[in-house]
Amino acid sequence: MNNEHAFREFEARGWDEAAEDYDGSDFVVAYTQPAGVALADAVGAARGLRILDVACGPGLASREALGRGAEVVGVDISEAMVAVASRNVPDGTFHQAPAEELPFADGSFDRAERA
Repeated sequence: MNNEHAFREFEARGWDEAAEDYDGSDFVVAYTQPAGVALADAVGAARGLRILDVACGPGLASREALGRGAEVVGVDISEAMVAVASRNVPDGTFHQAPAEELPFADGSFDRAERA
């Protein structure tokens, strides 16, 4: 196993373990929701735009962009975090994938956001 692959597995395991703390935590929402608002502002999230939320975590930025009418697809390296995002944002679309190997064709999105 090369170092890049080993690091990716290490990071995914860490976020898988942390996902439970992000699920429904008032603390996490209070301190990360402003980042979701800022990201949606930065990419100009609005109706008619298709946005990719890279490293979506619990889906807070995705939820903000969806609330503004954008179509949003979130990806995260952690399978458990994708499950949390799917519960937090039932109208969202989420996939497990590392940021370095996104499963989308070039030009599939109008904007991309990453925390």
